[in-house]
Amino acid sequence: MINLRPGQREVAEYRGGLLAVPAVPGAGKTTVLAHLAADLIQEGLHKPGRILIVTVMNTAVSNFSKRIGDFLEERGLSRTAGYEVKTLHSLAMSILKERPEFLMINQNFQVIDESFQRSLIDYFTREWMAEHKELWESQIKIAKGNNTWYPKALAGWEKGIRDMFFTSIKHIKAARLTADELESYLEKLEDSSYLKWCLELYKAYDRELGRNGWLDFDDLIVQALRLLEEDPGVRERLQDRWTFYFEDEAQDSNPLQEEILKILSSKSGNLVRVGDSNQAIMGTFTAAEPEIFRSFCRRQDVEIKSINYSSRSTRQIIDLANHLVDWVRS
Repeated sequence: MINLRPGQREVAEYRGGLLAVPAVPGAGKTTVLAHLAADLIQEGLHKPGRILIVTVMNTAVSNFSKRIGDFLEERGLSRTAGYEVKTLHSLAMSILKERPEFLMINQNFQVIDESFQRSLIDYFTREWMAEHKELWESQIKIAKGNNTWYPKALAGWEKGIRDMFFTSIKHIKAARLTADELESYLEKLEDSSYLKWCLELYKAYDRELGRNGWLDFDDLIVQALRLLEEDPGVRERLQDRWTFYFEDEAQDSNPLQEEILKILSSKSGNLVRVGDSNQAIMGTFTAAEPEIFRSFCRRQDVEIKSINYSSRSTRQIIDLANHLVDWVRS
């Protein structure tokens, strides 16, 4: 058994309700959540359902499963009893499996992974850039005759446009914009608007997905939320499946993830969200919005328990890293 520090002990005392846990890096949040899950299972408080832990990376799924399994084994319980650990995408798949026909675009629909998604976006980016070469090259403020800097600026713009398109697709899907809404925006935007560029590429990308019966990971999340909203039977079955909900890395949450967990936890009222708004890592690449966790922490019906650094050496390392980041930025 481990000895929990002040802060960790208060989190481990949780037995229900809404809880926000601001936790800095190195605070041992995985350990304390795993310990809490094992305690709830040992006491039988998870019944009649299970505990659901939602985290960001597959590596974190493995880490949580191992930690919780170790704590349960120490208590003489099965390593797999009473809990599930999922990424948001695997949670979305679990929801959609409740009604497989809900997704049937055609009989051969396929979920594409991020690697294929990126290659598809790269293809449409190259097409768009070739068709609008004068438009985007006009934004480069370096003369073409500058043989030293112009090629570098050109390469930088090509990468920047591709990354902008990739991120914008995630934000558009997170906003759940309809085709009609996109058209109304396009009509109002100037040709030089970056938003118009993104919406044009999104239309081409989305049309290609529909034509082939493909879904990307963001589609899974959107459709999972839609199923929860539209099907009371599915919603109730899943609310009964899980009694406690733990959200790891809540600073990297997005509006769709927040709404899914809000709906699922609304029956039991048991939701723990752990994160550090100052350390959001996914916002550059996803539709993550750190303000979602900050707003949750400010709610009057949410209890707050903070956990801090695990040791003085950890704090010194993090402080040094922060100083280095500040120095590089300056």
